[in-house]
Amino acid sequence: MAEIQPFQAFRYSQSDLSDLIAPPYDVLTKKDKADLISKHEQNIVSIDLPHLPPKTAGPDEAYERAAGELVSWIDTHRLVRDPEPALYVYHQTYTLAGQTLTRKMFFARLRLEPLGKGRVFAHEQTFGGPKEDRLKLTQATRCNLSPIFALYPDAENEVAGILDGAIEDEPDHSAMMDGVLNKVWVVTDSLTVTEIQEKLGELPIYIADGHHRYSTALNFRQFRDNEQEGESDPDDPQNFVLTALTGMEDPGATIRPYFRTVADLPRLTTADLTAALHDAFKATQVPRPTNEDDLARQLSTAGPHALALDVAKDGICTVLVPRDPDMLAKLEPDRHP
Repeated sequence: MAEIQPFQAFRYSQSDLSDLIAPPYDVLTKKDKADLISKHEQNIVSIDLPHLPPKTAGPDEAYERAAGELVSWIDTHRLVRDPEPALYVYHQTYTLAGQTLTRKMFFARLRLEPLGKGRVFAHEQTFGGPKEDRLKLTQATRCNLSPIFALYPDAENEVAGILDGAIEDEPDHSAMMDGVLNKVWVVTDSLTVTEIQEKLGELPIYIADGHHRYSTALNFRQFRDNEQEGESDPDDPQNFVLTALTGMEDPGATIRPYFRTVADLPRLTTADLTAALHDAFKATQVPRPTNEDDLARQLSTAGPHALALDVAKDGICTVLVPRDPDMLAKLEPDRHP
């Protein structure tokens, strides 16, 4: 069974965190980091992203500097540890296609287990470089600085309903970032915590984002066991990973089309591409979309495997549909369908 537990978080000592929060470390550039720090020198990015890009391990001094900064913030009460364990309810309110939506999550610590051998499942491969970076940061700070993001099935959204009943109107923290309103409530009620634990204990947990962070937590646990010359107490924090959890069926957990741009191919044309792809894909020219909602509508009528190909210099948009829906099985025969 999946096991989640409340924990004693370190939190900023002020309620408005608009200048102190940051997006996930692995989507940020050097300029993004500088822009965040220009708003406030104690933005969390200065600790969570000490080395750029975080695709390989950086110099030891970068991680040591981050650890020293973290200790300084705690010593000066910039960060304060909660006196008792809690679950942390997290809402993100945003506007999409003229509609206001709220994605409802909560933070807990999730017991580590080998992926796919219990109740925690992954869907991505991981690579050594990013794990080395995260491991060095974890070894230096002895903290989970950013959560993994995980989903659980909950068709009736019962978990969110339980937590909604446990929070007040006014959050403990709020922040605006990129047009999204973020709110956090601290929930310490033992009956609520127990009810959530029981609900989640029956369900599988799927990692949506943070596979490298989860693998790093496993590696850090092994590092600590080696350091201590034996396995730790089961409730030692090293046996858990900080996790943001949300229900798969949450109305605010929207999924949008994603985009990839290929540049500097001046001689390539739509005709060249559709000819090269002819054996594998049916190609249909469509009116060029004016925005992503228009594109989403075009793709939704073409089936679940449709792709849109837009060659800017031609001004032509083509919808591609695989002739064989199982074409990937030939390329990756060892993968589950």
